Amino acid sequence: MIKFQHNTMAALIAAFAFLFYMRTSSGDLAAYRDTGELASVCATLSVAHPPGYPAYTLLGKFFNTVLLSGNPAYRTKMMSAFFAALSSALFFFLFLHMGINPFTSSALCLVFIFSRVNWLLAIVSESYAPDLFFTLILFYTAYFLKAYPKKLFVFSFLAGLSMGIRPTPVLALPSFALIFLTRHSFRLKDYLKAFGFFLFGASVFFYLPIRSLANPPIDWADPQSIHQFIYSVTRKAYGHGLDKISDFYTMKETFLPQLYVFSKNLFFQFTPVIFLFGIAGIVRGAKNNLLIKALFILFIVTGPFFLLISGMPANEHALVIVEAAYLIPFACFFVFAAYGFKKVPACYAAPAILLCAVGLFFANAEKLNHRRDFFARDWAENVFTSTPRGSIVMLRKDVQLFSLWYENITRKKRADSLFLAQGMMRAPWYQKQLLRGGGIVFPAADLASDEFFRKFILLNSNVYITNHFEASSDFFKEAKPFSAGALRGFGTPVVDFRSPSAGDSLKQMFFSGEFSSMFYDDFYAKELCGDYSDAFSARGLEFYAGGDFAAAEKFFLKAVAFNPYNSAVLYNIAACSYELGKYEAALKYYSFARFALGREYRDKRSASFIDNSLARNYNNAAAVYEKLGNDDKALDCYKISVEKDPAFAQGYYNCGVIYWKKKEWDKVISSFEACLRVDPQNVQARHYLEMLKGRKGLSPDLEKRSKKL
Repeated sequence: MIKFQHNTMAALIAAFAFLFYMRTSSGDLAAYRDTGELASVCATLSVAHPPGYPAYTLLGKFFNTVLLSGNPAYRTKMMSAFFAALSSALFFFLFLHMGINPFTSSALCLVFIFSRVNWLLAIVSESYAPDLFFTLILFYTAYFLKAYPKKLFVFSFLAGLSMGIRPTPVLALPSFALIFLTRHSFRLKDYLKAFGFFLFGASVFFYLPIRSLANPPIDWADPQSIHQFIYSVTRKAYGHGLDKISDFYTMKETFLPQLYVFSKNLFFQFTPVIFLFGIAGIVRGAKNNLLIKALFILFIVTGPFFLLISGMPANEHALVIVEAAYLIPFACFFVFAAYGFKKVPACYAAPAILLCAVGLFFANAEKLNHRRDFFARDWAENVFTSTPRGSIVMLRKDVQLFSLWYENITRKKRADSLFLAQGMMRAPWYQKQLLRGGGIVFPAADLASDEFFRKFILLNSNVYITNHFEASSDFFKEAKPFSAGALRGFGTPVVDFRSPSAGDSLKQMFFSGEFSSMFYDDFYAKELCGDYSDAFSARGLEFYAGGDFAAAEKFFLKAVAFNPYNSAVLYNIAACSYELGKYEAALKYYSFARFALGREYRDKRSASFIDNSLARNYNNAAAVYEKLGNDDKALDCYKISVEKDPAFAQGYYNCGVIYWKKKEWDKVISSFEACLRVDPQNVQARHYLEMLKGRKGLSPDLEKRSKKL
């Protein structure tokens, strides 16, 4: 009877979790990391990015086939919700086996259901929720099953199979070794047989070359040969295309900031109360509980050690990439917390834990209820509106690229055009796939990045890029792209987007939610708002270059409505205000731009760019003060400009001009000297220093210094 009651409670927990997650998920593609690609891969039985995720793909295809309602993205995220729900039920059984009261266990499961990272990953088309379920199954098998060596063989098969979800069993190997070698004597023949079962489970990876031979719509790394297969499953195929942020940093610069963020998130993940019981569970379990010891090893490996080797800075982009990896270590810590409650009577523990669960629900509901989130779909449709027929569109960022892949490949929209991954375009395997369809020409792959894309544009017609296309400023000066709605194009426009007959794709854009980034905490929602902001800014810059400052200002104001913290747009509005004689407005927007720059993440890569922007901002603000006749304020701003960027020659020169007005000749010479040290070719600074040579009244020291120049 007790067993029946426990099974019923577990079933109710799983059912509630599944319905809750589906209720809070969007009915379409979520704007999150690789969701567009993975939803497409599952729907079309394609080959995903390394290491290929074959088991996840096959499971996703099963869900896409057996479910009778919903689009492919919704069906694939139902798989995430399903496995997240099963994990909740599995936690319940795990806690019962640990001797925890059923009511306390049920309350704990609600805490996990409402916890931020688990909730987030349960409502997107990603592999993390299935990965957690298989990881829990492996620990359950290793620790609680009795029949040995049969359980070793079952465990090994499941470990090989789960490698096709995510490679977490590799990270958990020390934990599993501790459990098996502590509880069972080592016999070589058993482990040799177990290895055979592991290979049998891992044979799911043969899906990759078999499916690759059929030329699926997405065939990442083209793993049909042995070389390409190894190239894919070992993740070496990320050599082309992954945003390798960590290459620019040392461990010292990244580990401690990341560890701080990880610890802060862990503290609030299950509420501070649960966190304290988690610490107590570690202290108690480390002495006498093998499962806690094994999970603690996994916690260290997938938590702090992973952060150490990832080399990610603690900026907003890197944090959202790393956040998904918190799921496994946070799940380990959740078990520690449950163990910490073991000796607390259920009459006290269960109500206290339920209060924590209610608190988590209300704390996370606003941010994680994505029911009305259609950002990815809207963005793809707006790009399609901007894309003339028969075009080639190059994209750099994952969410934007994969959203278009999903709509284009899976839902067959805009099949007349190609949507390419900029970071992979020089990879031979990617070129091979694209050439199958014809209609595209590639230059030599060994060319430098800018030269490669410059020649690609020349060799192909109707080439467009998104506003986040990555290239040097010289590339854009030479190529001179024109604004095309949400895109930018090259050469002669196929459609004049500003002509009344064609309609303006910027005016045709639509948004299902609030259109401003200030209403969102979600990184990808803010990023997509930023893309719209850049699109309107690009149009404004065209009017600015043509001298129509009033029209430019209108587009810049629309751009800042999408992203109020777009420092470049705020700077452009200030420049327009200056040209239109609205000097007070110009000062206001320069101030807003400085505030926006102050919000940006500073590290060794970004600091110089931020300071350079600040220097030019203060320099331009000083010019406005000069127009208003306030030379003292102007001088203060010019001084700050060279403090922010000591290599800013124009700032030194402008200081010299103000000092000239004040007849402070020693400071004039010092300023012009500094200007010439930074920029020896500055003709004006040299010219005015020559003029100073003939002036009377200069001290002998000043005359001597001026003659040297």
